[in-house]
Amino acid sequence: LDVARTAATKAGDQECLATLADIEGRILKAEAPEELDYRAGPPYFPLHAEVFAAMARMNARRLPAGTGLAAWVSDPFETLPPLGLVPEERELAASALMGREDREQMTVTFCNLTDEPLPVQVELGGFEGEHAPKALLREVFHVPGGGGELLADPLPRLESGASLTLPPGLFKQIWVDISSVGAEAGEYEGVLTLRPAGAPEVEVPLRVRVLPIALPAEKPIITWNYSYQTWPLIKDRWEQASNDLAAHHINAYCWPSAYLPWPEFDEAGKLQPLDWSKFDAGVVSHQNIKWLLLWPGFEWEDNLKLRQELEPGSEEWERKFIAWFQAMIAGLKQRGFAYDRVAWYLADEPCSSVRAKAVALGGAAIKKADPNALIVENPYSAAPWSLLKMMQPVVDIWCPELNWAEGEHLQFFQANSKILWSYQVLGKTEPFARYRLSFWDCWNKGITGQGFWDYADCGGSVWNPRDAKRHDYAVIYDGDPEELIPSKRWEAWREGVEDYTYLWMLRKTMQNEQVSEDQRKQAGTLLDELPASVLAERTPKALAEARAQVLAMLAAMTQ
Repeated sequence: LDVARTAATKAGDQECLATLADIEGRILKAEAPEELDYRAGPPYFPLHAEVFAAMARMNARRLPAGTGLAAWVSDPFETLPPLGLVPEERELAASALMGREDREQMTVTFCNLTDEPLPVQVELGGFEGEHAPKALLREVFHVPGGGGELLADPLPRLESGASLTLPPGLFKQIWVDISSVGAEAGEYEGVLTLRPAGAPEVEVPLRVRVLPIALPAEKPIITWNYSYQTWPLIKDRWEQASNDLAAHHINAYCWPSAYLPWPEFDEAGKLQPLDWSKFDAGVVSHQNIKWLLLWPGFEWEDNLKLRQELEPGSEEWERKFIAWFQAMIAGLKQRGFAYDRVAWYLADEPCSSVRAKAVALGGAAIKKADPNALIVENPYSAAPWSLLKMMQPVVDIWCPELNWAEGEHLQFFQANSKILWSYQVLGKTEPFARYRLSFWDCWNKGITGQGFWDYADCGGSVWNPRDAKRHDYAVIYDGDPEELIPSKRWEAWREGVEDYTYLWMLRKTMQNEQVSEDQRKQAGTLLDELPASVLAERTPKALAEARAQVLAMLAAMTQ
């Protein structure tokens, strides 16, 4: 209702404002619906539908008579409200610029301006040929956020030729996913056709240019998202989840204490052979493991005691800890996990004295056992300087919360890290700013790894934020037996990894001998200026323009 009122006020439509005031008065007197089907999308109940219908009538008054279906092209990562002002000037051609082995998206938004639900057939054509990019359709759904807002997030598949029934006033969006995996460089054309019942069809040309550059299979940034196999959303669909994680460039995994071979000692105190069965099963079931973040959970006292009757910090504890840890290092090396593939994540978010002391104590024992072992820790703004300095002697990889890593904090982490990573706790909002743009921030700060909470955690149904006492964080949805339904946030994350990779490719390519001095200078200027400019403007348009410049420069240098 607030979104509709803001739009009507901007349009100066007093008739719509009066209708909305009447609806608001009736909402205040009405009983709340007991159950709502959030999987069906808005509007959810009759008074809700009246708000959307009022917006349809307002937009019909603003646009030329007979505009039953208004359609326009917009950036996939621009905020899409469920209703609002239909643009008076509407672009009806979409384009994408990409390298080979890349993914891109185009979106077409449309709105029913009639008084009745409108069936609309959606058909994708073109992109023909063995070496052409592959395209598929997805439907953008709105779901409620934790604050009551409606967010454009789930992206269920839509078969070409399928029909949607569009309620009056709803902004519906079609997501065209383009994959250049296996495609050849060149220019390709397709068309998205919307066929509303009883009205003229709308054709939207789709143009894709694939440049003669290719994203590498191995990405230059480490990424993870706490994708525990035990999450209810994925525990019975792990093969699909594993494929999905790899497709979104996840190349590191945080494994909690259940994966670790905990020590057992005989009566003489001698360490017994470690049981690697759970660890080995994890290696088999996960794809694309470049790094492991092994989390023994030392924030819990029983784990810090090694699940033994030991006093942390005592001579006996230290002796047994060292024997256990050295045996783990040996076992990891036998399994192909040398020092450059394992980080020991001793306590999560060590921002209290209890957790920081556990890191300092466990870290000191690890460094005695093997100075080459790497320790990673992820503090956020609640950590005072005293705790950071307490942990600093044993931490090799600082992984601070990304937005906190500014100013003197960033300087501290940069100066005291062998490797600098970051992490975020992300919700359902801001796919562009919090997910995609964060990789430009990482690049600008010299950060080479980023994780986020989280892949599949939800309190109840991932479609309903109000059916549990804790937040839904998952970037995937259930509802399709053939795939885990992605979200705009999850796609924004993948695009961010690819943006970062293109920046890395530009920096690497400019060092090649065949690159001219003029090209090297141009590339250096782009790397110096574009990331800061994108982060200052913080718009999808600014990022798309910067990305196009990077791709064009790469193509020029590799010809």
